[in-house]
Amino acid sequence: MLASSLMEKDYKEFCDRIKRSSNDKATRHVTTVGGCSGSANIARMWKDHFEGIHNSVNVNKARDKFCHCCQLQLMITGILQ
Repeated sequence: MLASSLMEKDYKEFCDRIKRSSNDKATRHVTTVGGCSGSANIARMWKDHFEGIHNSVNVNKARDKFCHCCQLQLMITGILQ
């Protein structure tokens, strides 16, 4: 039994039992992600996903706020007058 081999710390037997009970039809590589199949389509899906995340932030507003904070810090330290 799987649990008994683990309880008895027979790790080789435990791994062998896992291997025997796993699906023989399983593949090492995913063929479909998010409804897309094929390397090019999966890559395009991830590209679109991460572009959407990246573009969800107003870059100009974030950049302006960062620059303003840097200018304030430089003014406080006396580097910028």
